[in-house]
Amino acid sequence: MARPAELLVVDGYNVIHKSQRYMDLVDQPSGRLGDTDPFDRARQLLIADVAAYAQGRYEAVVVFDAAGNVSPERPNLTVAGVRTVFSPTGEDADSVIERLV
Repeated sequence: MARPAELLVVDGYNVIHKSQRYMDLVDQPSGRLGDTDPFDRARQLLIADVAAYAQGRYEAVVVFDAAGNVSPERPNLTVAGVRTVFSPTGEDADSVIERLV
């Protein structure tokens, strides 16, 4: 029987704020009409990077703190095999990460 993939959990905004690679993308327009979220491109790149790293070896989850979002209504999606979770209103990403691990 195959072993389940190990869990890889990333604190999304923590990584974005600590890396110039992602911060360089903050405030650049995403190209999507009506998108005013300054972190959109940075989140997209981080998710792509996590997907490239995980490559099926890990069950990858990127958790974002919804308190810092322009729009608090962010859907939890799976993109490129990476589950994206936004903490609920009134809860920080650390609490979500603690539950996941």
